[in-house]
Amino acid sequence: MDAPAQVLPELVLAIRPDVLAALEDLPKKLQGRAIREALKKAGSPILQEARSLVPVRSGRLQKGLKLRNKSAGKGRYAVLISATAAARAGRDEVHYQGFVEYGHRVARKATGLFRDIGRGEPTSEQINPRPYLRPAFDRNEERAVEVLSRELSDAIDAAWAR
Repeated sequence: MDAPAQVLPELVLAIRPDVLAALEDLPKKLQGRAIREALKKAGSPILQEARSLVPVRSGRLQKGLKLRNKSAGKGRYAVLISATAAARAGRDEVHYQGFVEYGHRVARKATGLFRDIGRGEPTSEQINPRPYLRPAFDRNEERAVEVLSRELSDAIDAAWAR
């Protein structure tokens, strides 16, 4: 039996198909560039909030949170906010981001007096979740939509002005 895959917290922002249809009059190359830039700007407040909310011990997770373009299929665009985005860009992977966001259990071996009298049975302790990515999205969702709308509108206006 295979071990279950670790669920990593990732936030993906994508543009709805009806919005993409409104951009069809733009040249394809300009469409893609405008959409990718708008998505990155829309995701920026969420990324900043996530960095401010993440618990800091060594600072690796906080520094590792990145925003990058994500392949979402032909004619579909998205950005990814995650510490794995940094790993995919060739930086050190922060493997424990899911444990922080969702919580986990830690197994410990009993020590001291209990071990000496033969009751050194393993124990486990629940480490509570310390969510940072979901709350960052919840607090900045409306702002991200406003930024995305403004940036796409500016790109369309700039394209028509040419």
